[in-house]
Amino acid sequence: MVTQSGNRRYDQLAESFRNEEGKPRQRTVCTLGRLEAGGEVGTLIASFQRARG
Repeated sequence: MVTQSGNRRYDQLAESFRNEEGKPRQRTVCTLGRLEAGGEVGTLIASFQRARG
């Protein structure tokens, strides 16, 4: 899921669930980082790729 705060965009990991009334909802599990060039998401992806081999 992509959210925006001011002029910055962030990538977040979200979870879908149903609340007590059975209505579908989403909640943020964690924020992965900024999407702009030089943001944290690019670094995170590179780290995952190195760990994967």
